[in-house]
Amino acid sequence: MDDFLHRLLFASDAQWFALAGAGLVIVAVLAQLIDRFRQNGRSVESMDKITLVPWTNLSIVLGLLGGCLLMFSLPAVLGNL
Repeated sequence: MDDFLHRLLFASDAQWFALAGAGLVIVAVLAQLIDRFRQNGRSVESMDKITLVPWTNLSIVLGLLGGCLLMFSLPAVLGNL
């Protein structure tokens, strides 16, 4: 555990970008799942109670940002393996 914390504390910027990108991609997948559950669970009568969160747009933006961060950090992270 101490080795992990030591490596995390002294991580390079590319490793931080990789961690942030992976986190954003995970949140994007969760937002897409929430949107899918919201769409499948609605009937025509209850469409007047639509939530205000744009889950599809949120998942697209977070996925693109996370993918860009992963793409930028990939050469440096793969070079350290």
